[in-house]
Amino acid sequence: MYVLSLVGYTAERPEIKRAIDFLVATQAADGSWPMISRSTPNGEPGSSKLLTPIVCSASSWAVLGLARLVPKGNDSQDDAKSMNGTWLPSAAELAGAEFPDEVRKSIKLIINDGTYTVTVGTNLDRGTVKLDPSKKLKELDIMGTEGPNKGKTILAIFEKTGDTLKICYDLSGKARPTEFKTEKGTLQFLVTYERQTP
Repeated sequence: MYVLSLVGYTAERPEIKRAIDFLVATQAADGSWPMISRSTPNGEPGSSKLLTPIVCSASSWAVLGLARLVPKGNDSQDDAKSMNGTWLPSAAELAGAEFPDEVRKSIKLIINDGTYTVTVGTNLDRGTVKLDPSKKLKELDIMGTEGPNKGKTILAIFEKTGDTLKICYDLSGKARPTEFKTEKGTLQFLVTYERQTP
């Protein structure tokens, strides 16, 4: 199962479903998957000393396969819920240069159940956000519905640790950033937000 998962097999395939069902049905109470070894010269089952490494190896492969293929919870909803709140930028850079402090301090981001509101001074920008946390670099698609970004889609990556949220945007909408840094001559915008607490 583990090797098949590496070449693209998913839990939706019938053979993988059968394998998952088999492993779940045959797991022992201690969490292992026992095996019988006929490794002695006379063909009798091996001793516990011989069986232990085989059981450990079999159980390890079973766990690896299940970990890769058993459907997980909805990470997207979990991430979206944890991002709800008001966020204030503590640091920002645009196109490889530090963003002006006076502008940064006027920015406020509010995320609420898949929608966002950004104010920059008195300017308002609203829209929706769509998360894909399944990628190595978690992805964020921002669709403007009101304000300067109305009708635009901005591609971004994000990472969240506790009450710190880091987002790297490509304001051109042409390509998604591939790392949390910006380069001169681009419209890449990197912001580190801190959650505003009451």
